[in-house]
Amino acid sequence: MQWVKSLLHPVEQVSWHMAQRELERMQLALPSEAQWEYGARAGTETPWWTGAARQSLLGAVNLADQTALRSGSPWTDIQDWPELDDGFEVHSPVDALRPNGFGLHGVHGNVWEWCLDGFDTAFYRQSPAQDPVCPASSSATRVNRGGCFANAAVLARSANRGSDAPTVADRYLGVRPAMAIQPHPATPQQGK
Repeated sequence: MQWVKSLLHPVEQVSWHMAQRELERMQLALPSEAQWEYGARAGTETPWWTGAARQSLLGAVNLADQTALRSGSPWTDIQDWPELDDGFEVHSPVDALRPNGFGLHGVHGNVWEWCLDGFDTAFYRQSPAQDPVCPASSSATRVNRGGCFANAAVLARSANRGSDAPTVADRYLGVRPAMAIQPHPATPQQGK
């Protein structure tokens, strides 16, 4: 498969360990799994930020499709949605897809994205309700979210979870950095 990528394409082929090291150097971080899902959903409660119907993903998602099939990709998930043709053989430039309500592009499909958390199937049944983070030390694998260009739509749902060993670096797997923001101090009221 021949394809062109540029600096506008997502960071991929980076292990969890490498992402941690390099993001810290740049004063960025991996989002927690809860932060990732909050950002991906952008205030929605449907399977995808676009809605509950798979058709709502058109123009907002990069999944296994007819462009990939024409280029010789062997992915079986292409058959899941034979009408889909997003125009990309593999991952797309980061701003090529419709943004969600928070302005984030490509949260469904494109590349799986590493999260800070260790992977534990039972974690959410016992975790705190607000801002839970499963300690990486509690698992041999790390969470990734979002699905990728070789997947069916069901694997790109906002709630779907994937995992890999933290040493894995693959073209299907990338990173979406997060940055802590500080709220502005309250402005004193005039005349008081």
